[in-house]
Amino acid sequence: MIRVVSDEVPEDQATPEIAAGYARIRGLLGSTFVPTVYRRLAPYPDAFALAVDRLAAVVDLGNTSGFPEKARSLAVAALPARAQGQGPRAAGVSKAIGRYRAANPTNLLFSLAISSPTTTWQPGVMAPPLPPPCADIWQDIRGCHGGPIVPGLWRDLAPWPDELRQLWRQTRLAADGGDILAARQPVLAAAQDLLSDAGLGTRDGGVLDSLPPDAAMEFSWFPVGVASMIAEGEFLDQLTNSPHTHNGRIAHEPA
Repeated sequence: MIRVVSDEVPEDQATPEIAAGYARIRGLLGSTFVPTVYRRLAPYPDAFALAVDRLAAVVDLGNTSGFPEKARSLAVAALPARAQGQGPRAAGVSKAIGRYRAANPTNLLFSLAISSPTTTWQPGVMAPPLPPPCADIWQDIRGCHGGPIVPGLWRDLAPWPDELRQLWRQTRLAADGGDILAARQPVLAAAQDLLSDAGLGTRDGGVLDSLPPDAAMEFSWFPVGVASMIAEGEFLDQLTNSPHTHNGRIAHEPA
């Protein structure tokens, strides 16, 4: 019996079958953790198995096309110069941000590749006008993202509450000014084009079609949500480390 917590299967509570899938996901992604979208698919074993099989092709496409680097560069190029120069933060903060910067471009391709042709995405994610501020930071983050979860990057900043609040305040202001929306749009478009060209688009929607309708509707958040988190990750990276130039290249990279 799968034990589900908050509509997902945590890594330390997975059955042997799900744990094997998690191990494959970590291996394919080269990640030390299983991102949220996969954990939320795990309560549905048939969909989860299809998704893990689909992931292998998505990872191969991402690696051969250089999409992760392209996605990050597109987001950086669209961010305003004022996102830079805020100085370094605690090493743990930078490490947490770095994990999601590495993982989310592939997660975007994956969330698009499992979508149905009839999926209606949720464009209000971190786009102006944001909802009125909420005193509870977790409710505020979730409300501004307009989806079923507090994104994992923000949850992983919880051990540093002061920096979490400061970084969220700055990111919220950027989103309310349209900066996050502007940075995610080219990333989302590039991912759609790449999948379409490779024949891995939403032709069959087999993964989501195997879910109950209410669960399938929840997953319509992930393409826009993850694209937003790519933009937010680059914004946060600039706030914490400031290694980028405004034209989208890493400062130590050759032109």
